[in-house]
Amino acid sequence: KASASFATMLSMGEYLANDAFGAWLPMINSEFMEVKLFLAAQINDEARHTEVFRKLAYIHGEGLGPCYGFFGNAKDLAGLLGLTPADIARSGPQMQSYNHMSFPIHVVFEGFILSCFRNGEFLGKTEVDKAIYRLVLQDEARHVSYGVSHLKYYLAHCPNQEQAMEGL
Repeated sequence: KASASFATMLSMGEYLANDAFGAWLPMINSEFMEVKLFLAAQINDEARHTEVFRKLAYIHGEGLGPCYGFFGNAKDLAGLLGLTPADIARSGPQMQSYNHMSFPIHVVFEGFILSCFRNGEFLGKTEVDKAIYRLVLQDEARHVSYGVSHLKYYLAHCPNQEQAMEGL
């Protein structure tokens, strides 16, 4: 049951990231092909992660479990971001800027998820479970690396660095 609940929590986190980034995809001009394709690749990663965690929950015989974890409460999540639950439902381009969405998801949430995946690898019931967590961890590490690099570039090139850091 604990494994199913853990997989459910991870699946919910992947849904969150997928929905948030998916809303930005049509906002990117097709002339910025590399940027658009990178974001599409991340959306694909998040969708695969959602699928694999849902399947893990069912493979171990429990199905999706209760989600008491980090992503289980939209009100708490909104509070962390300084938003209302209605703002979370809108996400994507409704956020103040892409940077205001990228920082909490790429750096904060996906950084936290890296620890969850490492724990999943450690606690995995089978070698297949352990391999799944290792492979997903590689994808998320790439997302965190992008988010940190994006944030570093943004802060280095914005006109008012103190105001930008306060806003984030």
